[in-house]
Amino acid sequence: MTANSTSNPPLDAIADTAAPADENKLIAERREKLRGLRAKGNAYPNDFRVDAFAGDLQAEIFLPDLVGRSLQEQQASIRLLPAESPWLGITYSGDLSVARKQIAAWVEAGIYPADLTDPPVPPEVWQAYFPEAIPEKTRRLTGGHIHRTYRVEMRAAPGNQTVVFQRLHPQIFPEPELLVANAEVVAGHLSAKGYPRRILHHLPASGGRRVVWDERGFPWRGFPWFDGKSKSVPESETDVRRAAAALGEWHTFLRDLDPGRVRAPIPGFFDPAHRWRQWEQAVAGSLPDRRRRAGEEIERLLAGYGLVEQYENLRRGAGLPDRVLHGDPKISNFLFDEQTGEVSALLDWDTLQPGWIVFDFGDLVRAYASPAAEDEPDPEKVFLHPPYLHAIETGFLRETEAWLTPPEREHLRLGAHWVIWMQALRFLADYLTGDHYFQTQYPEHNLVRARNQLKLGEGLKGLKG
Repeated sequence: MTANSTSNPPLDAIADTAAPADENKLIAERREKLRGLRAKGNAYPNDFRVDAFAGDLQAEIFLPDLVGRSLQEQQASIRLLPAESPWLGITYSGDLSVARKQIAAWVEAGIYPADLTDPPVPPEVWQAYFPEAIPEKTRRLTGGHIHRTYRVEMRAAPGNQTVVFQRLHPQIFPEPELLVANAEVVAGHLSAKGYPRRILHHLPASGGRRVVWDERGFPWRGFPWFDGKSKSVPESETDVRRAAAALGEWHTFLRDLDPGRVRAPIPGFFDPAHRWRQWEQAVAGSLPDRRRRAGEEIERLLAGYGLVEQYENLRRGAGLPDRVLHGDPKISNFLFDEQTGEVSALLDWDTLQPGWIVFDFGDLVRAYASPAAEDEPDPEKVFLHPPYLHAIETGFLRETEAWLTPPEREHLRLGAHWVIWMQALRFLADYLTGDHYFQTQYPEHNLVRARNQLKLGEGLKGLKG
């Protein structure tokens, strides 16, 4: 039977049929709306009638054809806006899976926001720094565990300026102004000493502010954009040696800066005893299912308690001198010159603090001694690579050996044991309590990170010499 067969009642007649007594309220309301449309004239403004073919009802309206016809008939003028990103559209349900995969890839690459309800950089933030400019291109920078970071090209006369806007984590860093104050102390000292690499300076906002709060209560800050190459894992022994030497050089220029001029933004950050107490609280309040899955890792961390005792014994004795620490010298915080391969800048000064230099050295070992990323899902790829460890030691000591005290040199490797074990504690504690500190991409992410730290620590313990 064809769609226009006279044996079917007209659609208007169907709409006029009285509703059965038990018909739901929604259908009755729709019919009443349809009667009102008919009373005004054509109830079907798109001319879709019961005699229309199903294929016509699903036909696309090709906008280029409409635009082209309007131009030919001189009924419209068109302004083209350039776009660098590829086109992605959904017409039929079959397009949905393709679109989902592409958007997921853009989110992973930091090109597309993961949360569309959360604008990358709110207007009240960038206007505080650039009242006469507008953002032209925004790209999220991935790789950090804590903050949300965006590279933004601001369009302004006489030319564009590329900057970094960063939304700070207010729970982890409840005093964002302290981060800026610490950084300005270090930047000022390095500048006065003639430090040869690029120095991180905060951008000033209106009213002399260095931190701007958005309407949702999040703190933001801005930096100039530094060109260069950032790496998630070292690509060679040369990379490792250069990064280690750059950190040693940074410490050399800061060795006469009074550590009391900076204040730790996270108390107890490099205190194994403090981290152990936090760990015990996390295990006591852990999610039962996660605690069961992490049983082996919990036992392995318990076996490392002797590191706390070593720390406490050294602290109660002569101890080590306090220095100004970077606090997070992982490979992604070093910027490499794309032409020479040399380190051009040491970034991320959020954890500047007074402390023992062996902890900064230990973080070098934690971050560079394995050729795999710290969240590598394949455990076979995670191992301590002795040539990388040798490159760390030679590069760092090349810059610092002349002024390090004998106890500092003696305890460098113990600092590596401390940092690796503490980082495993932190990753697993976050996993057990529901992933509130480190950003994660999947449920087991922090568990994988903790396992990798444990394996790295066991590799370091097995080395001779």
